Amino acid sequence: MLATAGYGGVYRRSDRPWLELYYQNLRLAEEEVLEDDVEGVGEEAEGSESEKDDLPQLQIEILERVFLKLDAAQLSKASMVCREWMTVAYQPHLWRRICLMTWPKQTARENLGILLDRKYGSWRHMFLKRPRVRYDGLYILRNIFYRGSSLMVYYRYFRFYADGTCTVLITPDRPEKAVSRMSKNWTPKGPQDAQKLLPNIGSYHLDEELLTISLQAPTYQPRYPLMKKSIVMYEIELRETVDGARNLLSVARQAAIVDDNEYCDYDCRKFNRPFQFVAFDGFKRACQVKFRNENIIRNNKVKWFLEELGKGRTHDDI
Repeated sequence: MLATAGYGGVYRRSDRPWLELYYQNLRLAEEEVLEDDVEGVGEEAEGSESEKDDLPQLQIEILERVFLKLDAAQLSKASMVCREWMTVAYQPHLWRRICLMTWPKQTARENLGILLDRKYGSWRHMFLKRPRVRYDGLYILRNIFYRGSSLMVYYRYFRFYADGTCTVLITPDRPEKAVSRMSKNWTPKGPQDAQKLLPNIGSYHLDEELLTISLQAPTYQPRYPLMKKSIVMYEIELRETVDGARNLLSVARQAAIVDDNEYCDYDCRKFNRPFQFVAFDGFKRACQVKFRNENIIRNNKVKWFLEELGKGRTHDDI
């Protein structure tokens, strides 16, 4: 048995007998394999290679089936995962389906004619460029004013549907509480819900050339039996912060017909800011960012008021 001097002059064994045991089972297994088995293994290998060749095509088909269940926002997010997903997400038939769902009043042939006449180039570009309102969330406007020393806050909500109907609600409730009531099929489920303001179901029409929306909705509330029945009409301009967002609405005019015989125009100065769109996906978080809690606004106003008094200004001056 040989020995060599290791680190620090310590002699260590250079041979390791247990290493002889490592490949014993492998050698025995190789000796027991018959020629027929070898041929079978080759055939299985060829089969596995063909299955590997079919795997990418299978993955694409599965992706397409999954993407058929997504809306436009989800499909756009999926296209940013990787190049392969982007290739699948840009398939024309996926965006054709979304366009037909966005404009259901027009047939597939009519939508195709618009695509060709306006030279959008693809179904995806048509969805991004063609004027539309969004159905996957709410348009919200918060009005804040002071009555004496009290802070008054109320919200206006619009929700649009692809069939040309819409729901309108004016309430002091924050978006997180009011969003569940904006459905056309919402009904009170208890005594507390019965005391809440109901959304009014109306209709709208979008003029794609003028980028305006004509909306009308009744204003009757069952909790106020003496309230006069009226129909409120809005003329709304469609705007956006970025191309294709369709996330802003500006009210250009508001009028009402009361008891079918009295017509009146409303002052639109309360619409000094546009309605902001908030998608249902991540709704609560987005509302917390876009619409700060009223208590924060109230505290800031009190702080500013005290600062003005500290500068020597009187209550009447402020």
